[in-house]
Amino acid sequence: MVAGRSAALGAWLGWAREAPENGAHALEARPVAASDEAFLRALYADTREPAMRATGWPASRCRNFLDQQFDELQRQHRRRHADALCLLLLVQGSPIGRLSWQAAPRQATLIELSLVRPWRGCGVGSQVMRGLTADADRRGQAIDLHVEPDSPACSWVQRFGFEAALPQPSLHLHLRRPPMAASLNA
Repeated sequence: MVAGRSAALGAWLGWAREAPENGAHALEARPVAASDEAFLRALYADTREPAMRATGWPASRCRNFLDQQFDELQRQHRRRHADALCLLLLVQGSPIGRLSWQAAPRQATLIELSLVRPWRGCGVGSQVMRGLTADADRRGQAIDLHVEPDSPACSWVQRFGFEAALPQPSLHLHLRRPPMAASLNA
């Protein structure tokens, strides 16, 4: 791990391990390891389940398709975001999600924030996002991300100050959050 990534991990872990307040969960994080692949594949499949259900395909075809998509996504992430910080999110030692984050001096990119279904909608994603936005604000960084326009995440990230960066003819919207003097409390 390069020094910048190590420092970023240390900063993030310091935030994640703070004592929970106001119903926040005691999150832990560690770098993604090769031994996490089965969990990450299952997480990816879990996040794509509504789209797969809509296809009407048999389960075996869905599994093959999702495996191909997961493999391609991993290749793209390694190629486009080689120096990104990729963390496994855990509660009481059990994996619940994944965070991929890339920071530069003036800008950060939220590549992925995914949680398994039982942990969605209970404040964990908001807890992580508040930590990321507060850290970016302290550093004077804008945050960029891409999201599917019909995803529930699109309206969710807008609560944290993300807005469309530029109209783009794409499957994903490019959203940006400028650095703020004080983080929003969404």
